[in-house]
Amino acid sequence: MLAEDPVFKRMSLFDRDGNLVSSSHADEPQKLPAGWLSQLREHTGRSAPARRGGFDERGSDILS
Repeated sequence: MLAEDPVFKRMSLFDRDGNLVSSSHADEPQKLPAGWLSQLREHTGRSAPARRGGFDERGSDILS
């Protein structure tokens, strides 16, 4: 079963700059490769990291 696959028992959380925030295993990279970040930004339509906070001064969601 897929649920028993060790790949699905790992968790890593990276911030939008690609820096490791939290991980279930100590052997995770501290930063995502530049190529991965570039592909992610291309996929999401962003050329640079979004502003932190997620909302502009008017309270509008800047991520949508």
